[in-house]
Amino acid sequence: MQKSLLTALARSDKDVKPTSEEFIRKHRLTTASSVQRSLIALQDKDIVTNENGRYYIYDYLLSDWLSR
Repeated sequence: MQKSLLTALARSDKDVKPTSEEFIRKHRLTTASSVQRSLIALQDKDIVTNENGRYYIYDYLLSDWLSR
């Protein structure tokens, strides 16, 4: 789930709410609660950061690689 979420974040716009129904449906993720748990785990690992309610991948090179 974390890998799918990372790929979805890398391929999405910057102003996205990953727990929204539209985002989950568009990227074929499972549920909002599993996305939330994955976001927390990825933040604990310093892979994803939250700034002003926006989530993005901290490492630009990783984000670029995942978006391809």
